[in-house]
Amino acid sequence: MPLSESDHQGYYLGYANSVLWPVFHNRLDLAQFEAGFFDRFVEVNRRLAGLLQLRSKMGYHGGKQNLTGGDIDRGHVRPT
Repeated sequence: MPLSESDHQGYYLGYANSVLWPVFHNRLDLAQFEAGFFDRFVEVNRRLAGLLQLRSKMGYHGGKQNLTGGDIDRGHVRPT
């Protein structure tokens, strides 16, 4: 799923890399808790979840099984 510049800033560089990564790697000294990061993170995740639900409802045809969460986890599904 392509991200706009503001999504990239708030979701990826903001919440994911400036909050989650430092917190989960026990580097609280690097964490940057800024207003708006979490809201952008939630918004982008909602869009991604909707996209994945749509794809799973459509299924994967061509003689193969429908998509499952395991297929996505194992890297058998690549975002376009």
